[in-house]
Formats: sequence, C-alpha cells, structure tokens
Amino acid sequence: MIYHISGSDCTCKTSLCSKLKNNLKLNVVHFDKPKNMEDGKQQYFNFLNNLKESVICDRFHDGEYIYAPLYRGYTADYLLEFEKELRKYPYLFVNTVSDIKIVIDRAISRGEDF
Repeated sequence: MIYHISGSDCTCKTSLCSKLKNNLKLNVVHFDKPKNMEDGKQQYFNFLNNLKESVICDRFHDGEYIYAPLYRGYTADYLLEFEKELRKYPYLFVNTVSDIKIVIDRAISRGEDF
C-alpha cells in the first residue's frame, strides 16, 4: 500500500506522516527535488520497481507536475507513464489543507519567503 500525503506547504503533511508512521509502523519516504528530467524519472520509477512493503510518501509525484515546469525548466510528462504503473499498487491519496491565516503564520514562523 502506498499512502500518498500531499498538500500545500505548511498544512501539516510531515506531522501527519509522523503520526501515521508511529501508528502503522511504516517507513516514510520524502522525494528529493530532481536535478533534471532523467533524475526525476529514475527516482520515481526506481521507487516503484523496488517497492516491497507498504510506505508513506511525504509528498510524491504530484508536486513534480507543478514544480518541474515552474522551477526546473522541463515538463514532467513522463509522469503520465509513471501513473499508469502506479495504478498497479494499492494506493491512498490524502490532501492536507489548512486555513490560509494558519499557513501564512506557519510560513512566517519558519522564516520562509513565499
């Protein structure tokens, strides 16, 4: 089973992942920012190819769709093929949300520039 925890910054994704980790006794995986499209492909497909047990993903491929063209200079079209492979696995997507004031307060307290 893949537990995919996603959402905007400062909406308690990592806190939720920690609680799930403790309650379900599973590992948490956080994906690195790919250096380029090939690195992204390798990270995501290697993850599926080496998946042997249930895991919690603190962010996952959905962020790559957004950030690759905005900040990394490439499209993440390769993820269409990745998602076809992902359908072969039991999968739960959880999207975290929070009140905008709380998000802003958390970001400011972390010193994030948004």
